[in-house]
Amino acid sequence: MTTINDVAKLAKVSKAAISRYLNGTLKPKEETIKRIEAAIAETNYTPNRIAASIRTKTSNTIAIVIPASKNITFAEMAEAISEEIAQYGYSMVTYITNDLLEQEILASVKIRENRLGGAIFITEPKGNKDMSHIDLLEESGIKTLLINRFYEPSKYSDISVDSYNGIKEVVTYLTDLKYKKIGLILGWERHEQSEVFKRGYIDQMNKLGLEVDENLIMYCNFDKVETKNVVEELIKRGADALFTVSDRSALLALEVLEEKNIEIPEQMGVVGYGNTQFSKLVKMTSLDGNGELIGKRAAQMLLKKLKGVKEEKFQLLDTRIVVRNTTRKI
Repeated sequence: MTTINDVAKLAKVSKAAISRYLNGTLKPKEETIKRIEAAIAETNYTPNRIAASIRTKTSNTIAIVIPASKNITFAEMAEAISEEIAQYGYSMVTYITNDLLEQEILASVKIRENRLGGAIFITEPKGNKDMSHIDLLEESGIKTLLINRFYEPSKYSDISVDSYNGIKEVVTYLTDLKYKKIGLILGWERHEQSEVFKRGYIDQMNKLGLEVDENLIMYCNFDKVETKNVVEELIKRGADALFTVSDRSALLALEVLEEKNIEIPEQMGVVGYGNTQFSKLVKMTSLDGNGELIGKRAAQMLLKKLKGVKEEKFQLLDTRIVVRNTTRKI
């Protein structure tokens, strides 16, 4: 069984320093924090008595941890959360991770240091799926909630959009419109959301008796240049419709198609994900990710945890296709 001594040895700091860091009475240098957090993750150390040793109370501030500030989907969620918690006397502080697990871990350290009341983490960052920092927050008395991180019940409180059935609906919709080769543009490989979308896509293609062409499933890594390259490659591979991991990616796809004088929606159909203001402005078909609703529900779930009220630990929201001008008419 891992002990605090093991963590201290690996992090090259004293046992007392580890203990004081975990209970919030020591604020070491950022380099030291990284070593401590890495040691905790490597040893899977679980400090069972952190909550009992906390001497300070949590605040009425809730942290929102998001991958990027420029993504309008996250902005819509954050705004809905802020509006909901404000009604109950809570304020909000935002941490941005740039899609990196190490930045999310550092954000969790700051949340513990500042003894915030709770934290909402939006989506899964790029990394090794480590959740020890979430466990540490809970054990230190800071309530947490996850958005679009898990797509079935787990030990964590989570609210997500039903991406699996959403992409199945998109596949059926596009095939009904006589699109024959549907390109699927995902984010990162081995990312939970990507895997759920991919599984739903393949399952529905099989259900409809259609051939699954793995060459039409590609990853853009949420990068602008790479997304455009993926779109160009899918055009070469014969795709006549695209579903992208976000409305932002879909906008980039539209740019490429217009540059190549490919007619939309006759020659190529495009469906985004999110139904954000972007899709509304350009009249783009999009799978609604319920950004505002999921933000409101997430806030309500976390507020129940903060009040000690029995909460529903997992919610899965339905999706719907909002049809606009980038797909054919029936």
